[in-house]
Amino acid sequence: MTPKQQPLNSGFGATTTTREVLGTTRLDGTVAIVTGGCAGIGLETTRALQAAGATVIVPARTPDKARAALAGSNPSSPPTTWATSSSLPGSGPR
Repeated sequence: MTPKQQPLNSGFGATTTTREVLGTTRLDGTVAIVTGGCAGIGLETTRALQAAGATVIVPARTPDKARAALAGSNPSSPPTTWATSSSLPGSGPR
């Protein structure tokens, strides 16, 4: 038997943004890996994490497209590192 789900009453809802969740939290010195970080929800998450001070790593098949997606990011934010499948350990031929 599966119990009925109950709301968490976190104060956040379907329209809450990533920036609202982070609030005044600073992430300086934190490294975040965001898969899908160059489009849609992942892009907004990447931008919010950068704005909070995190260094963000975004695995991307096409780093040039990923860089272009974040071209308007805050220049004072920590850098975003783009990782391609060929640059990751253990990603060689099998």
